[in-house]
Amino acid sequence: MTCIIAHRDGWMCADRRTTFTGGLLGPYVLSKVKRSDGLLWATAGAGVLPTKIKAVLKDDDRYYPANLKAIQGLFLAQPGDGMQGHALVLTVDRRIYELSSSGELSEIGRKVTHWSIGSGYQFALGYLHAIEKTRKITPKDARAAIAFASTRVNDVGDGFQLEKL
Repeated sequence: MTCIIAHRDGWMCADRRTTFTGGLLGPYVLSKVKRSDGLLWATAGAGVLPTKIKAVLKDDDRYYPANLKAIQGLFLAQPGDGMQGHALVLTVDRRIYELSSSGELSEIGRKVTHWSIGSGYQFALGYLHAIEKTRKITPKDARAAIAFASTRVNDVGDGFQLEKL
């Protein structure tokens, strides 16, 4: 699994550890956060690949902004493929979306400045929430949040990746 954080300031980060069923560690992943069609995105979960998730988008552009058509292009497989996990997407207009393996797309509320998925996400969110009470969160804070999460769960660690829009 992994720990991924997206921030509305236009950046996303992740750890580099890869684990397999049973807690076996795999080789490091140098690039968990990907860039495509002006989006930043990353997936978390057992065996999750971007082609194994389908985004279910409505044709009503009043509900889904036009750039979400790019999200649909990322996730092409049919639903019910048995994969577990989810994805986090950051758009150029600074919207954050969480996408489930069943294809459910949820926008994170606009008042929320950052979001996290994956192993230890609750520790990362808690760490960043405490900082946000006194100042603006930076990528350096996100690195520290992932490091903190790695002390609580063994599926997180082995470095840090930061990508900006």
